[in-house]
Amino acid sequence: MNKLYGDKLDKTKMKNRMRTLKKTYATMKRMIQHSGFGWNEETRKVDAEDDVWEQTFAAHPKDAQYRTKKLPDYSTLALIFGDTVPMVGMGVKLMISRIFKMSFPMMI
Repeated sequence: MNKLYGDKLDKTKMKNRMRTLKKTYATMKRMIQHSGFGWNEETRKVDAEDDVWEQTFAAHPKDAQYRTKKLPDYSTLALIFGDTVPMVGMGVKLMISRIFKMSFPMMI
């Protein structure tokens, strides 16, 4: 990874970013699994009617941020965090590279 990104990437930054992405992905996945929610591939956001959002905010006030929050590569994160068979070898390196570019565009 250092060959690709030099000193811009270190173990702590990568761990913190992966932890944040995992939390965001897990919350969005939980929401999508509830009735009334869906994933909008075009906008890259969780989608629902206003009344569904209001019910969710009443039960989970911290989830309000996810009404406007985008997750550019939900399907890739599903692969990483366990919704399908894990990838090995170059696939993992390529996937980590894509996540880094998505997470730290200003560093590339």
